[in-house]
Amino acid sequence: MPDRSDCVVVWPAYTEAMTEPMARQKMLFERLQFLGVAVIVSVSYTVLRAQLNIEYKGATWQQLYDLAAAVPFGTRVLVPLLSRPLVGLGFDVIDAFLVWEAVAALMTVLGIRHIAALYAEERFARVLALAFLLLLPLAYLLRFRWPIFYPYDTAALALMVWGLYCVLKHQWWALLILTALGALNRESFVLVTAVFCVLGIDRLTRSRYIALLLMQVLVYGGVRALIAQLTIDNPRPYGGQLALTNRGEWRMQGNIDWLANGENWLVLLATLGFLPLFYLALRRHIPHFLRRWWYVVSAYLVMLFFVGNLYEPRIFGEVMVLLYVPVGLALASYLGLDRGVAEGTHRFWAQGDGRVVTLMSSSQVEMLARVAPLIFILGAFFVAWLLNQLGVEYFYR
Repeated sequence: MPDRSDCVVVWPAYTEAMTEPMARQKMLFERLQFLGVAVIVSVSYTVLRAQLNIEYKGATWQQLYDLAAAVPFGTRVLVPLLSRPLVGLGFDVIDAFLVWEAVAALMTVLGIRHIAALYAEERFARVLALAFLLLLPLAYLLRFRWPIFYPYDTAALALMVWGLYCVLKHQWWALLILTALGALNRESFVLVTAVFCVLGIDRLTRSRYIALLLMQVLVYGGVRALIAQLTIDNPRPYGGQLALTNRGEWRMQGNIDWLANGENWLVLLATLGFLPLFYLALRRHIPHFLRRWWYVVSAYLVMLFFVGNLYEPRIFGEVMVLLYVPVGLALASYLGLDRGVAEGTHRFWAQGDGRVVTLMSSSQVEMLARVAPLIFILGAFFVAWLLNQLGVEYFYR
């Protein structure tokens, strides 16, 4: 028989040569597979929105498209503007809105995957991203008092997710572009700027922090001012941008009455996807400095108590994003699927060596964080007292 010992020598090299292209092909296949599943899930979710949600007669889809809807609905103009080319091609207004709804749902999934992949294994990041759309029906598709389809809701989630990704990656020019788009879409994009504030205050140099914050504020404020001029003649049933009143009483009073029914506390928790509960249970596994997001969430919830309807859970979409990301990363750490950074700081936001001149020191930030909940509670009580002293008539004077 012939001597085949030389085969033993060449086989490892042959295996290595074959493994690399095969690995690339496998990786490409998994990415395409994930993208295909994400597209199907996003389109399916959009179809459910079309079938289960309704039109708000106070701001119809046609009025939103015409930029003639009542304020504040009519000031959310991004999707209506993007829909005009589709309508020009023969789409109905609602069909054009639904196209962008599917795109926004898909971009939300992809954005969460990108954020999660910074911390966790790739496969976990993909599962976490897709699972987010399993929570959204709790806030948008159940039979609530107002199961309304607004074309800007899911777009707000997508823009927020990618805005957070830009903050984490220090992609400042992309963040400014997203700030302009987010301000065109809805006022709530300011939450991304708030996240930048709490993350960067002790991790960026003082001059850089102020410059970046100032640029975001100018872009956001400039766009919102432009929209205000564009919609200056739109109806204003609530008296202005902030809907503090509802049917002749402070909106907060309706929320107090709703919460007076003890069952509604559980309804509120469920429509938030139980994320506050999971946040508290997994808190020690959350990457340390991302725990600061909680203070942005708390402040926003306090504001929503005065300007939103707590029985209308679609208003909590941004809150769900801000809670879902740290909860998901905490779950990765809990399951041992993270990249070993859950107990430290993220490599893109590493703490300086003490010689970097920041606006506040980390110890000062931690001290402020301890009293933040008390500040929010006292602030809420003060605003409630002030509104009751002024009376609804003062708001409409």
